[in-house]
Amino acid sequence: MKKLIIALTVCVGVSVFAQDSQVQLKDKKEKEVVSADRVATWTADVQKAKAEATKYDLPILLLYTAPSWCGYCKKLDDQVLTQDEFKAYANKNLVLLIADYSDRAEGAKWGEKNKAIIEACAIGGFPHMYLLTPAGKNLGSVQYYEPKWSIKDYLNKMEELKKSAPAE
Repeated sequence: MKKLIIALTVCVGVSVFAQDSQVQLKDKKEKEVVSADRVATWTADVQKAKAEATKYDLPILLLYTAPSWCGYCKKLDDQVLTQDEFKAYANKNLVLLIADYSDRAEGAKWGEKNKAIIEACAIGGFPHMYLLTPAGKNLGSVQYYEPKWSIKDYLNKMEELKKSAPAE
C-alpha cells in the first residue's frame, strides 16, 4: 500500500512539474524575437510603447526632453541619440518613449495623461532618461546629458540597469 501511495505521489509530482514546464515554455514562445531589420522609433504613446516592449520583451527608454529651448537636450540628441551606434543598439534592445516638453502646455498635457509614469519617473530636469520594464516599472535613471560621457557610457548604463530588472 505504501509503495502504491509513493508511486502515485511521484506520478502526480512529475505531472505537475511537466505541466509547469509547458506553461513556462508557452510564455517564452509568446514573446517575439526582435527581427534584424527592426527600426526603433520614438513614440509619445505610453500604451503603444508598453505593448511593443511586452511583445519583444524589451525595456523602455523614457526620454524627457525639450529641444526647442533646452541646449543640453539638443546636445544629447546630436551627440548620442542620432548616432548610428545608439540607433543600432536601440533597434535590438529598446523601445523608445519620448515626452517632449518643447511646448510646455503640450508637455503638461502628456504628463496629465501619464500620471503614473510621472510619479514613477520624476522630471528632475531636461533632458532626463529612465529605463523601464515592459510593465512601466522604473529601473533607474540613465543620465542627464553628460559631456564627459561617450555613447558607450550611456549604453553600458542601460545594460547595467537591464541586469537589475526583476523577472516579470
